[in-house]
Amino acid sequence: MARKQRRVPKDKATGLPKKYLSGAKNRSAKAREIKRTAEAYKAGEFIDIKAVSASRTKQGGTKRKPLSAATKKSLKEKAEKSKFFYGELAAVYRKGQGAYLSSGSRNVPMAAWAMGRVNSYMRGDKARTADAAIYARYNKKR
Repeated sequence: MARKQRRVPKDKATGLPKKYLSGAKNRSAKAREIKRTAEAYKAGEFIDIKAVSASRTKQGGTKRKPLSAATKKSLKEKAEKSKFFYGELAAVYRKGQGAYLSSGSRNVPMAAWAMGRVNSYMRGDKARTADAAIYARYNKKR
């Protein structure tokens, strides 16, 4: 016996399901985007997300935010007082920012999380093993 399908509430103006438009600031623009994407999909035009993001970086669309002056200053001071290079510590700091964004604690600010990773790296703790590629790359210069 066939199951009855539940009726999906639709938006009167666009004819799309309401859940597709929930939270949209401009419902008509969101509806146009959904319809355009559906038509492209039906026509066999699949969007390669990696290619789109790569083209954006080539065009200068999505660049990394530069480190703040205070962060640069503290990383340079740490580099001067130790055997590590500034670029090395900056790379570890960036990886710490990424780790925070992927699974970090929300009780700690991102800057503190990233600087903690730098400190762990300098002590030779777990961050040193996690960032072994950075350590190996800069170890050639020492």
